[in-house]
Amino acid sequence: MKKFFAVLLLFVANLVMAQTEGTHVFDIWPGTKGSVPRYFTIFKNKLYLMASDTNFVANLYCIDATGSLKKISNVNGDMWQAGYSIISDTRHMADVWDDAGKEIALYMPGNNGSTGWELFKYDGVSSSQTLAYEFVPGSQSLDPYYLSKEFIADNDKIYLSCNSMLYMYDIKLNKGFVIDSSVTGIKNITIYKGKVYYSCGTDDVFCYDPYLASVSSVADYGNATNDVQYMVVIQGNLYIGVINKGLYQYNGTTAPVKVADYSSYTTSMDKTWPIGEYNGRVYFSCNGTDGVCRLCEFDPVTKNVKKFSTGLNPSSFAVCDGKLYFSACDAYPNYELWSYNGITNPKLEVELMPGSNVGGEPFYITSYNHALYFDAQCSNGFELIRYTPNPGLWSSGISNVFFSGKVKVYPNPTVGSCNIQLSLENAQSIQCDLFDVSGKMVYNSPQSDYPKGVSTIDISMANLQPGVYYLRLSDVAGKLLYADKVLKH
Repeated sequence: MKKFFAVLLLFVANLVMAQTEGTHVFDIWPGTKGSVPRYFTIFKNKLYLMASDTNFVANLYCIDATGSLKKISNVNGDMWQAGYSIISDTRHMADVWDDAGKEIALYMPGNNGSTGWELFKYDGVSSSQTLAYEFVPGSQSLDPYYLSKEFIADNDKIYLSCNSMLYMYDIKLNKGFVIDSSVTGIKNITIYKGKVYYSCGTDDVFCYDPYLASVSSVADYGNATNDVQYMVVIQGNLYIGVINKGLYQYNGTTAPVKVADYSSYTTSMDKTWPIGEYNGRVYFSCNGTDGVCRLCEFDPVTKNVKKFSTGLNPSSFAVCDGKLYFSACDAYPNYELWSYNGITNPKLEVELMPGSNVGGEPFYITSYNHALYFDAQCSNGFELIRYTPNPGLWSSGISNVFFSGKVKVYPNPTVGSCNIQLSLENAQSIQCDLFDVSGKMVYNSPQSDYPKGVSTIDISMANLQPGVYYLRLSDVAGKLLYADKVLKH
């Protein structure tokens, strides 16, 4: 009863805790409208997103490692086209790095009220973002739909769809260039092996080679009903999902090869991520002969395709602390948060709207700092939700030893390698994993048997970007033994 009243008080204070442990609701726009947060991007070890706190106007927010939400500035533009009809894309912001591996700025479309919709940037320190480049100088505004429809960065260059053309913005030169003006409906802009791939109209895939400054055709999938739905790079291959055709694998040289066949696709998923990677395998949703859209798994090594019986209409995949999370339902339209551990069948992880006939509809699921952030429906409309799979495990940010022995992590901070010294009272089998702030595993050592006494695990971090990383030691059953933060300079 005390817990119930505590939750009720937090709700009144606009800091809502859901009925499920580990779930937190940020009530950015109090009331029932909802702030509809999206376009999550990690920049300088913080999670940035766009959301609205009044009149459907987009604002830039950030979340730091403590989980605190801060409003940066007003993007000054209508975030939506006709109410809740959201622009169908997943990349509204681009995190740009220089050749030395240093993050330069976060780029995004914006409108300062005088230039119209143009390209803006934020350095992570200033009080607001600034105008980076005007594609149409003066007060004439670009169509925000086309400016923000596709957005991807490759070192010091940004590729984007603008006014039905493919543009490249060179940060060093501070100048925009038209790459392809011969086609319309550009989307799915993807960087693969140093080249820029994109789809046009509905069924064609093209490639721009920046070294040759030339555009070539990669594939033509036939007609308007065979829409290229997504292109994603996974495990060294480019995967292309085509409605009414299937999932294709492309190595950058030979013609794309179909690896999974499906007759149709759930069109409601075009506003989010319909494909993901987990433990070296590709996960996607597709309709089978029974007409039901299910979670599918493609193994690039065996070429086998597995279809699961649970978790219908899956989308918006993210990996956090060793599990695959996604939006799915067991009865349409009740979408909720599901998970898969790589062994047992996918299962319902948390019900965001318990006791109702309306699902939480989690979308834009993003992993950051051992928690999942996403847009989902609650009693106050669509709001920003944080779900922590393991509440309290990583929140303290200090070493926590759960076994008989001692652990020393040094040097910490480090510029190259990091040593984990184990002082064990008894012999034990231990696995060592290292995660970045998004929850992605960046280091994994085989499980080894360590004898009683002192042993050392050496982790090379030379190729990792500067920032905060999370160390986890576990036993043969996967039980956590030790957790700590490691800082890379």
